[in-house]
Amino acid sequence: MNPRNSKNWKARYLCEISNNQMQDKKQHAEYTKEWRRKNKERVKQYSIDNKERRAVNTRKSQLNIKYGITIETYDKMLKLQNNCCAICDEPRENFRTNFAVDHDYKTNEVRGLLCRKCNLILGYANDNTSILEKAMEYLNSKKGCIS
Repeated sequence: MNPRNSKNWKARYLCEISNNQMQDKKQHAEYTKEWRRKNKERVKQYSIDNKERRAVNTRKSQLNIKYGITIETYDKMLKLQNNCCAICDEPRENFRTNFAVDHDYKTNEVRGLLCRKCNLILGYANDNTSILEKAMEYLNSKKGCIS
């Protein structure tokens, strides 16, 4: 009997493929783990020899996994922001680390690139605009109140 003649053949076929791929991934992960354990010195030397390459690949992976953007998209965003933080306008070259990708935690929509300080401000305020407005009021009204 041809499997395509039976009901839901496509769903069962795709499920079989998915299960096989998952099994292959598990076997590959186990093999890789064992190989790395047996070849610690080679792994260590590769890490030393390819430090910059690994850093770039890690950055690419993190951007894609966390925010769903490519390194090219990140670079375009940075260029649109004139290589400056979206909030304080400090140029990128004034910082040691890359700008953080600011995103809405509810929708996961990317909003812009921020320096570490500006990203922390939003994070500590829990992206709550009323807290940030109160902070602005405080800064504007409390000048020299302690004598």
